[in-house]
Amino acid sequence: MLWALVMDSSRHDSETRETFREELDESGLGPTGVLLSTCQRTELYGFGQMPRGIGEIRPILQEEAARHLIRVAAGLESGVVGEDEVLHQVRQALAEAHGGRAVDGMVRRLFETAIATGRRARAGRPAMTRGLGERAIAWLADKAELRGHPVLVVGAGTMGAALATSAKRRGADVTVASRTAGRAALLAHKLGAGSATLEAAAELAHSSAAVAIALAGPWHELTRSPECPVADISTPSALDHAVREKLNGRLLDIDRLLAMTPGTHGLEAQAYSRRVEPLVTEAVDVYMDWLRTRSTRAPLPTGS
Repeated sequence: MLWALVMDSSRHDSETRETFREELDESGLGPTGVLLSTCQRTELYGFGQMPRGIGEIRPILQEEAARHLIRVAAGLESGVVGEDEVLHQVRQALAEAHGGRAVDGMVRRLFETAIATGRRARAGRPAMTRGLGERAIAWLADKAELRGHPVLVVGAGTMGAALATSAKRRGADVTVASRTAGRAALLAHKLGAGSATLEAAAELAHSSAAVAIALAGPWHELTRSPECPVADISTPSALDHAVREKLNGRLLDIDRLLAMTPGTHGLEAQAYSRRVEPLVTEAVDVYMDWLRTRSTRAPLPTGS
């Protein structure tokens, strides 16, 4: 049986989602599943015996689970409907699961279906939808002049790349920092930006016009609050509580950013949803037909 344990920003704040992530890590539920953990959601997909759930979160099953992931990949469950970052995150979740262990073939096929549908959904789109990274940079630009000024981006993953790219488009002098020096250097090279370690970035923060953070784990090296505006869209926050407190109104966190997004009510979001919903329904039907066919045969080898 296909199942998913899902917690997202529509009902739970970032701290609750991080606690859920820790509980999933300790549960032992996902040795052959795939964990999708982003700034908006923490979700575990698996196949086999149905889990009891964790706390108030109960599993969604079979077609409902398949539909949910495909909608996520298509951008229909995002705070910014149709944004691109989530498709990269779904792809990355599958790649990371493959890299560390064998993934159940039923789950792998679901993720591949979701990724393909996400690509179809965005094909031929007349205009790029602003994602969370671009919106965070727009907030910083309202607080400080970015063009021609130093902007520090901490994190070199999908969201870090979105932040750095958006800052570059606004003419900022960008420096990318990461826990992994090579990753920061690679992203910096692609963008024509500088790179730094987290320790060096802690000093650069105090001479920057703005700081944007999308970091997995805490940024312990930053012990003093910068005087510039800071957008920390990490989940949970990468900043120490004392640093956050002293930023006062100069801090944008992920919960505040999501509250500022237009959601499903904008005309662009509604037009995108009308166009993409039939693609989702088609993909769910195709996957469930495949799943029923496979389930009537011999068990699918893990990772096959």
